[in-house]
Amino acid sequence: LVNVAVPLLGVLTYVVICRRLLPGIRLRPVLRPGPLKTILRFGLYSSMSRLSGVLRFQADRLLTGAILGLSWVTYYVVPFNLVRKLMTVTYLVGSVILPVVSGFQGKQDHAAIVALYLKASRLIVTIAICVCLPLMLFGNRFLGFWMGEEFAAQAGLVVTLITAALLVDAFTNIPSIVVDGMG
Repeated sequence: LVNVAVPLLGVLTYVVICRRLLPGIRLRPVLRPGPLKTILRFGLYSSMSRLSGVLRFQADRLLTGAILGLSWVTYYVVPFNLVRKLMTVTYLVGSVILPVVSGFQGKQDHAAIVALYLKASRLIVTIAICVCLPLMLFGNRFLGFWMGEEFAAQAGLVVTLITAALLVDAFTNIPSIVVDGMG
């Protein structure tokens, strides 16, 4: 209920502020077939991308529990959440280029898109390697200090494998965002 109420309250607040600041503006949508078709087409791809992300980050937990048993889910989820939190930096850095790519696409400036793609890719790869290499080398020790040696004995290999997988996944971040930005 809170997850529904808070955004709804936010929208209502924006409507009240908009009416006060811009009294002459109409808040009733006008639907035109051409732009609506473009928005729905982009929205479909964006929704499919989000759905695949949910499946990617939830199906593995369900499969782990179904195949290995529920007690093993903890040995998977703790290292996964640790690595994912650290890798969030790469996703945040990558996400800021979406509006820039869209702007370049609107201007048909493909050379600028290519230049941004290469520069952002190098940056993301550098950040990802700087985050992942220490985790791959010392993740087991860190888990031992943090969660205890018994936990580290069970989850040490898991943190290394998850780190390697999310390192490879980070390489797909910029291409995905550029494709979204180009519509």
